[in-house]
Amino acid sequence: MKKIVVLLLVLFVSILGFSQDKKISGYFTTKELTKNYVDTIVNIKNYNIYLLKDLNPDSRYKKILTSLNEKFEISISKKDAKKYYYLEFESENRGALYAINKIPNDTILIAKVGENLGDYSKYKIMVGKPAIYLYPKVKSEISIKNDFKGKIMNTYPSYKNGWNVMAEPNGVLYNLDDKRTYNYLFWDGSYNFTKKHYNYENGFYVKKEDNITFLQEKLELLGLNNTEINDFIVYWLPELNKNEENFIHFWVNDNIDNSSILNINPKPETLLRIFMEFKVYNGEQKLPIQALTSTPRKGFTVVEWGGSNIDEPILK
Repeated sequence: MKKIVVLLLVLFVSILGFSQDKKISGYFTTKELTKNYVDTIVNIKNYNIYLLKDLNPDSRYKKILTSLNEKFEISISKKDAKKYYYLEFESENRGALYAINKIPNDTILIAKVGENLGDYSKYKIMVGKPAIYLYPKVKSEISIKNDFKGKIMNTYPSYKNGWNVMAEPNGVLYNLDDKRTYNYLFWDGSYNFTKKHYNYENGFYVKKEDNITFLQEKLELLGLNNTEINDFIVYWLPELNKNEENFIHFWVNDNIDNSSILNINPKPETLLRIFMEFKVYNGEQKLPIQALTSTPRKGFTVVEWGGSNIDEPILK
């Protein structure tokens, strides 16, 4: 009888130990500038926490908490701890801020925006705001299909297996599908670039106060006109200005590192595609300055610009 009692006690302790949850508490923080342009750490109050199986953006995830307070407290069962290895913190209310952390061995975690796990090739990166401008020599019907290797997320006007427009020489587009007029065609998407994509050999290091002058100078050099430059700056300046200094690299006329092929009929005589990638500069050794060359415009011209903040990967 004593042996049976001892065995039952051992079994009970074993089951109790297995069922114990891992308790973790901490804060989700970001860095912001005060009115006096001083960096300060701010705790985020409204965010979700998910369990991720791995760093593959298509991995299954499980929401474990919606926090309305600065501090979070979560419990992870041993069963979930065997299945999931990372925590994702997401705040849509503050412009889709993300942080990714391995589930820690201890019980305290400070999740910080901008300090995600650093192998960008494991994340989907947002190909942001590509805008396509068409300038035929005479009013022409033009069709465009985008062979994008990733996932197209948004289009305007609606893509519907391609765009078909009547284009004026001044760039005004009449979309044949919805019978509306547009200044350019818009799309964005997400894509897993290879690790090699991020092995930059050159680029630029631009301080916040120099962003406008830098963009005006470099975009004009690359061949954008005033309207295109203004559209580009209006869209990307707020993102660049979040950091005191950025590393910037341009992909020019390379189909966004062969991730996006534009099939245009009739075929343009000049195709200019500019894609800007940037991230916060944290004091690492600087690379050589990137050499840029201009693309002269001749005949029917198509221009596309876009960009990506590679510090903000898309995880879902």
